[in-house]
Amino acid sequence: MTSIPSVVYVSNDITEEHRTAINDITARVNHEPWITSSVSELFPILSHPTINVSLVVISVDTAESSGSSIHEILNTVITLCRCRAVSCGAQFVPKIAISVTANTDPEKLKTILTHDISGIIPRGTPFTIDEKELALKEILAGHRHVPKEILQKLQKKKERITTEIRLTPRQEQIRRLICDRGLSNKLIAKTLCISVSTVKLHISDIFKKYGVKNRTQLALFAEKTHQPTHREV
Repeated sequence: MTSIPSVVYVSNDITEEHRTAINDITARVNHEPWITSSVSELFPILSHPTINVSLVVISVDTAESSGSSIHEILNTVITLCRCRAVSCGAQFVPKIAISVTANTDPEKLKTILTHDISGIIPRGTPFTIDEKELALKEILAGHRHVPKEILQKLQKKKERITTEIRLTPRQEQIRRLICDRGLSNKLIAKTLCISVSTVKLHISDIFKKYGVKNRTQLALFAEKTHQPTHREV
């Protein structure tokens, strides 16, 4: 593979201003930009053995104009990225992020965050070039990232009272091991000296209490939205 890592942007509404911004922030993180207008154009890039793709960024508007849902687009791209790792013998599967504007519907944002993606990169105003660069750096470094303005928008859409979320001491231990350390069910069980099946039951209850569907959503919201209260059982 080439020594220069690349970021591939999938967007069918690239303006000259947007292209300049992409080139600017990609250069800041020492990556080469590739710009495509559809997922079909993404395939030859991902299947090329000499293009070192670190991240695929999909514009949320691309899905709408293609006639496919964001759910379908993301599933396709996730599959393509995993296939690339196999076919090209790549050591890492490319990360996936979504590019959204300040006007993106909160319901769509919630759908996006149910998928196995690395986070969200803001586009356009009122976001600064530094905020866009931060998002790109965080995601490339392996951290989940959602800009605070977008997170606040989600919080307003689904406002919850702190006292509504009551975790048992054990559930709080497990939540922290997931959010702070990213441990698997097996490692959590080993750390707490309990069975894996018990860990799964606790995680299922934690997801229900927070109103999330997976670890990604829990990690993104549980620490940033509010601190839970606890009760002894």
